[in-house]
Amino acid sequence: MKERLKTFLLIFLVSISMLLVKDLWLQPPDQLIRMVTEDRVSDEYSYVLSDMIAPNKYLLNFSESNHTTLYEDSKYGMWSKSRDNLIEALSSEDIEISEITNDEYLSYHDVKSVIFYFSDDTNTYILTRAWDIKNPNSIVDIMPNIDSIYIYLGSSSPFFIFSHGEKHLVANASGIDTSLLKEEIDEIIAEEEHINYHSIKEFGVKSNIFIPLEIDYSLPEIYVANDLFSYTNKEKEQLAEKFIENDIAYIRQIVEGNGSTIYVYNQQVLKLNTNGTIEYFQA
Repeated sequence: MKERLKTFLLIFLVSISMLLVKDLWLQPPDQLIRMVTEDRVSDEYSYVLSDMIAPNKYLLNFSESNHTTLYEDSKYGMWSKSRDNLIEALSSEDIEISEITNDEYLSYHDVKSVIFYFSDDTNTYILTRAWDIKNPNSIVDIMPNIDSIYIYLGSSSPFFIFSHGEKHLVANASGIDTSLLKEEIDEIIAEEEHINYHSIKEFGVKSNIFIPLEIDYSLPEIYVANDLFSYTNKEKEQLAEKFIENDIAYIRQIVEGNGSTIYVYNQQVLKLNTNGTIEYFQA
């Protein structure tokens, strides 16, 4: 009789234990749920892919002879203000798409517009995913990679140009409202605080490089050390003489705000970038 009672009690205790374990797994405590949820929210806000994709240079075109270049956009916020417009351009099914030549593209630098340049090739599909575009249009397939984005800000209907090298895709979208960008670029013009850049097309060279010919106000002296790469002045002059095939005394030298050096002689242009790369153009 005692053995039966013990067996019955053991079965009862095991059954109770199984029920309690079942409830624990199926209905975890509220405190545990809150801890897991809070961790997920924290992780989402600590890493936002869309903030990682941004241009490293901005070209603002005001007219044929008035341009300026920016290397950071904290003051005007042109990139952040353009995001909604670019999302529409990359997702709209009503957009008209066509390719243009490099010469046509360069001609659009003479009208009011903004161009965003990326330091490396940017994948358009990754860009649409970063901006949470569920159904991107055919631009992603036609231009899988881009190195710049042009936005027309004149009085006519807005259009966008997605570029990679000398391939340029125009996207016409009459229904997109670019008024925020237009207001901002008009304010920049009215302030008259920007450095006026000139296209080297004025020297007979077909290129989208812009250089400052004059600086109207003094800049603070800033000394930096570049541990990665640096040309000496003698090396720069030797390279200029080698490419342009003329004495350095006859070659015009221009130093950009980011430290790059440009040498101009007739229709030849040599640009020595701070990262060590060299660009050479000859009409």
